[in-house]
Amino acid sequence: EYVALHRNMLTQAQRRMWLICENINAPILNNEFFNQSVLQLVKHNSQAEIRILLLDDKSGTGHFNPVINLAQRLSSFVEIRTLQGAGKINEMITVVDFAAGIYRKNLNNHTGFATYNNYLIAQRLHENYDKHWQFARPSLETRRLSL
Repeated sequence: EYVALHRNMLTQAQRRMWLICENINAPILNNEFFNQSVLQLVKHNSQAEIRILLLDDKSGTGHFNPVINLAQRLSSFVEIRTLQGAGKINEMITVVDFAAGIYRKNLNNHTGFATYNNYLIAQRLHENYDKHWQFARPSLETRRLSL
């Protein structure tokens, strides 16, 4: 159900997709719908923002990954960063445009909520995501992988 929520929400994106994932091999990132959603967004909006924040950038390196391939081809749209230091956050956040978002408070549990049309909740998710993004750095592992 968690992946299905993302499938529905990401295909409707018109301006931005911001995701926090455990690692580059997360089921959401490795699904074909994600690649198609990113390509559709980039084709329809020349100022689209796709941000992926990884909690662990070491797992999955050294193998072909469609997300790294997209980030390599669409470097002006797709940005991948990782948090410095393990265990800083325990939540998963997805923000789409300015009114939609998915929030999961615990990594070990898939309970949370999704909102498709609530500006205030989406704004709080956006601010929470932005707080984590400020402390993230470009991942050396994904940079090595993309070369």
